[in-house]
Amino acid sequence: MEEKNFRKNKDGKKIIGPNDKLSTRMLREYAGAMHKAQKEGKRAPKSAAESIPFENMDEDGLMYLGNSQYSIMLEFSDKNYIQADEIDQKDIWSDWCMLLNGLDLEASYQMVFFNRKREARELAKKLELTAKHPENEQLAKDLNAFQEKIVKNANKGIAKSRYFVITIKEPVFKIKAKAEEITERIIGEFRERMDVTARRLDGYERLSILFLMLNPYQGEQFIFNWDVAKNGGVSEKEQLTNHAFEFGKRTDRFMIGAKYGTVSYLKLSSSQISDRFLCDFLDMDSAVIVSIHFTPVHQERALKDVKALVSDIQKMVIDEQKNAARSGYG
Repeated sequence: MEEKNFRKNKDGKKIIGPNDKLSTRMLREYAGAMHKAQKEGKRAPKSAAESIPFENMDEDGLMYLGNSQYSIMLEFSDKNYIQADEIDQKDIWSDWCMLLNGLDLEASYQMVFFNRKREARELAKKLELTAKHPENEQLAKDLNAFQEKIVKNANKGIAKSRYFVITIKEPVFKIKAKAEEITERIIGEFRERMDVTARRLDGYERLSILFLMLNPYQGEQFIFNWDVAKNGGVSEKEQLTNHAFEFGKRTDRFMIGAKYGTVSYLKLSSSQISDRFLCDFLDMDSAVIVSIHFTPVHQERALKDVKALVSDIQKMVIDEQKNAARSGYG
């Protein structure tokens, strides 16, 4: 029996509609957004490059997203929270809360954890030892073979990177100064509060990371030319995409060239989150990207939300007490 909420395209294939009860909430919201866009006369991207949601990238790493919004990206080092004792874990958590509470209220933020497959031989090549004297050639060869074996087994062959993205909405004549100011402050917060190093990525580094995400193939090299992008030749986005994107054949997956990908959306309350949930995701023997988005809330609004929550809880307690009294138990 044909589902009533499905529509068909000209080829007779099913298309998910905004009211389709069988799809996930996220897919229904996406379908609704696409339906609205079609009614407003907007068209879907016609190429892989068009589907990448930024306008252009400066060499200093300032990315223009459109609508007066810009983003900068920091790379930060790891801190071993899981293996710390309970007291140190509480200190790390407290320091992290202080860092978040000190963020600019007018910006939004994103943490990106990027695990990708790394070719062990490629990394071992960078660490390869060279014998200065002929009599040491066999020793260097043995050490290089042993080193390659260690690299291959370390982290299951997964390279792990961590990034902090800040999105700012400012007029074009103010954005450079604002980006510098917020970058220095957050790098200082990472250093002083968390005792970890952080640095701002330049434009080439950011595009290289996007290339690795959009081209999940081992051995591919990112070849980029700023002059070609600036002179109206091949844009930054067109230089990122070597493969076509394909969406819509399956509701639970998409394709980048010959590779399959899937996206999962999680909405968890604080009572459901353990301090290992992120670690468990990142320990998977697979290429994975975990992205956490958050926006600071003004103190007045936060207090109002907390008071409303407390009021709801008190009402629930009173209702339960009434039900218990009617049923004859305490």
